[in-house]
Amino acid sequence: KHTRNMQDLINELKDLRKSEEGVLTIQIVYRDVCSFVEDIYSSFKDYAQMRNINYSIEYSCEKIELWFDPYLLQKVIYNLLSNAFKFTETV
Repeated sequence: KHTRNMQDLINELKDLRKSEEGVLTIQIVYRDVCSFVEDIYSSFKDYAQMRNINYSIEYSCEKIELWFDPYLLQKVIYNLLSNAFKFTETV
């Protein structure tokens, strides 16, 4: 876990530097965002059970296709979920 966190911080610094230098490239794809988010949801499911947190996913459609950068959107969702778990009191 600590190794992954350290790697994520290193990647954040690399991306920040690329952004400041104007060389950050975005890889946009047209993809189903529901399955994308469900994969991220799955990676937090065991952690939620371990902490006794009620954690579920719901969406209104089976498939929603959007243009997005998977790497950047994953970072955003991971950060949101990490903060949510960090500040959620366990039962």
